[in-house]
Amino acid sequence: MLFRSQLGEGGPQAGTLNPHLNPSDARALIAFLETRFGAKVLELHEHGGKVMNAVVMLGDSMVEMGESQRLPMSLVLRMQGVGQVCEIVIDPAGNEWRFDA
Repeated sequence: MLFRSQLGEGGPQAGTLNPHLNPSDARALIAFLETRFGAKVLELHEHGGKVMNAVVMLGDSMVEMGESQRLPMSLVLRMQGVGQVCEIVIDPAGNEWRFDA
């Protein structure tokens, strides 16, 4: 889920599709995105030297990530009419699709 603190009140807005990546080395990926594409880190939370969650602005899109050795990618789709309940669908590749209001 995207941090609600990043939404509204003039802050970055969540788009319709927001990827959540699960790299084994989030700091290396963030450095690559900053250097190659000019990404900006909005939030970074660590525990025990591991990036638990980071939010990076890449152009006009937000990308979330948290380190994992095993998890596939997660995609968050923000859609009207879904309600407050988050629905999760796993595709054939094991990627997680979250439908959120």
